[in-house]
Amino acid sequence: MARRPKGDGSITELPNGKFRVRIEVEPVGDKRKWVSKTVGCISEARKVLKELERQKEDNKLIEAKKEKFKDIVEMYLKELEESGEVKETTQWGYKMFLSKWLPYLEAMPIQKITSRLLDKIMMDWKTQYGVNSILSYRRALSCLFTFAIKKKLINRSPLKDSKRIKNVSTKKYLEIISPEEHEQIKRVSYGDFESFLNTGRATSKTMMFPIYMLAYETGMRRGEIAALKWSSVDFKQNTIFVESNMVHVAGKGTFETTPKTESSVRPILISESLLELLRTIKDTYEKFNIKATYLFVGQKHTCIIPSQIGDNFKEIKEKAGITRPLTFHDIRHTNATILLTKGFNTKVISTRLGHSNIAVTLDTYSHVLNATMQSAVGFLEEQSGHYSVTMGS
Repeated sequence: MARRPKGDGSITELPNGKFRVRIEVEPVGDKRKWVSKTVGCISEARKVLKELERQKEDNKLIEAKKEKFKDIVEMYLKELEESGEVKETTQWGYKMFLSKWLPYLEAMPIQKITSRLLDKIMMDWKTQYGVNSILSYRRALSCLFTFAIKKKLINRSPLKDSKRIKNVSTKKYLEIISPEEHEQIKRVSYGDFESFLNTGRATSKTMMFPIYMLAYETGMRRGEIAALKWSSVDFKQNTIFVESNMVHVAGKGTFETTPKTESSVRPILISESLLELLRTIKDTYEKFNIKATYLFVGQKHTCIIPSQIGDNFKEIKEKAGITRPLTFHDIRHTNATILLTKGFNTKVISTRLGHSNIAVTLDTYSHVLNATMQSAVGFLEEQSGHYSVTMGS
């Protein structure tokens, strides 16, 4: 059978009666490369050649390289780091999520990974991890395959043909701190704070009273609180400026980063009582010659690790005799719930909390808004009187 000109595709009949279809692809270095397929009959061979020519014309025909999955992961993470477009915490998240795939795919060429194999791995995971965790691992892998397509290592993600995993909402009824619990927490945490006022011994524990009071009044996240500097406080305008977020990444330590979203950068107006509490801390630092850049510092007068705030709150909660599930983040929910139930404007609350948009606030606190609306309907019914009327005969 006649061959086509050099560079074009060709069909060759093999000794076993089958047909080999071959087409040249973009060379790697100085060496010419081809993609080939073997089929059973001439008519099928012509169809395959036509399809390969179409793919080549559309730049979708890629010579199969032999990079292993592990190598592609390293390339991808390196590019994320060098691009400077992704936060270090996000990079760390991708690294953790992709590491879940390594025991199964580490030495496998990325071109050999199939949707069937990925489905089997994710099916096995269902006995170890929750659905939302598996979805996170899947999303990270999808980003990796997109990277591989961009680098012309594959032309299609095997996840495109994998089975869909239904998202399971983990939203629970938000835990709210009651007025009684609030007083108990204040009482327990103030004991340690008083020790700081008397001795100047600053630790993550002795700082918990002002940290708690700040979170209760502002709804700030613990990373935002840990990153607050004295330069962020305007004592004349009664305002705190949230400008950064403190994070802790395993192997890299504790450091400041940009806030969660653009909307998280915000001014928060605070009460005179809270401002006076901050003045007391500042005066105590000066009294004991503590050089502190941050509002709340630990033993070495450096920043507090956000996770320490969560651990300390758990300990305070238990000392206060509160046995139900309650986390530091629930202080934020308490703040929002109080404001919503008192009828404050939702947009104002959303801005104060640093939500990316008002829809996040409406979705997160929909149960509070529904209860408020039911109260409003009852109030309107009471004000407008009974709706039944007696018609004359």
